[in-house]
Amino acid sequence: MNFVETIRAAGAACAEGTLPVLREPGDALSCVILNAASTEPLVETESCLCKMQPERVVKAVCAIAENTGAKRTVIAVREDDERALRALQKEIQDKK
Repeated sequence: MNFVETIRAAGAACAEGTLPVLREPGDALSCVILNAASTEPLVETESCLCKMQPERVVKAVCAIAENTGAKRTVIAVREDDERALRALQKEIQDKK
């Protein structure tokens, strides 16, 4: 199973085609955007992952970028989610 098939099998797919995993394996992307800025008040999964396991979030988005040829990655968090932002910034700085 290749990278794209592995991601699809894990359920990381979007009907609108906004995720790079829905593109053809040979297509390079200019940017990967991980949307962790949920606006649903009862859906805090993205925020919790960013706060509690930022290393896994950063590792995952880097793996997606590497395997899709993306030159840039963006992790979007809510403006008022300072804990998630700080955790991700620290992890990114530590990994550089």
